[in-house]
This record gives sequence, C-alpha cells and structure tokens, in this order.
Amino acid sequence: MKLQKFLQQIGYARRKAGELIKAGKVKVNRNVVFEPWFPVKPGDHVEIGGKVDEVSTVKKKRYLVLHKPAGYLTTRCDPKGRPTIFDLIDDPTLFP
Repeated sequence: MKLQKFLQQIGYARRKAGELIKAGKVKVNRNVVFEPWFPVKPGDHVEIGGKVDEVSTVKKKRYLVLHKPAGYLTTRCDPKGRPTIFDLIDDPTLFP
C-alpha cells in the first residue's frame, strides 16, 4: 500500500496527506519519507507529528451511535458557528 493511501485510511484528506509527506513531517520506521508513493506494509510504524500508527492488513471500521440533541447539526463545521455533533465528540477521524 502507498503511504499516502495509508494516511487517507486513518483520516487524512488526500491533499493534506501529500502535503505532510512532501514537507517531511511523516516518518516510516523512524525514517523521514518525502514520497507519497512510498510503499508501507503491515507491521511498519508510521509517525505523523509524534503520533505513531501501525500499518495493519485489516482496516478497522468504527461505528458510533449518537442520540443527536435538538439544535445540533450533523456536519463537520458550520460557517455560522452553530453547534455540531462534532462539538460533542473529540475524534478528528470521524465523519458524518
């Protein structure tokens, strides 16, 4: 699997993943990598800004059931500043 694809699987947008890699902010097995197409395999350790993730063969999906309170929107952010369900959940890898 390509490094950029792995970063997408753990929640980074494709463009953001590419920018992080090209800026030298991503390490694979303690070595800085600058190529988005760098191959990663199960067991490799990928570090982004001090946070380490291990590459696995199975992409784990998580499902969250939430009783949405009245007045909350189901969107990542609202330009009008109204509350969203993500104000209740502290996990940047979740999406509606």
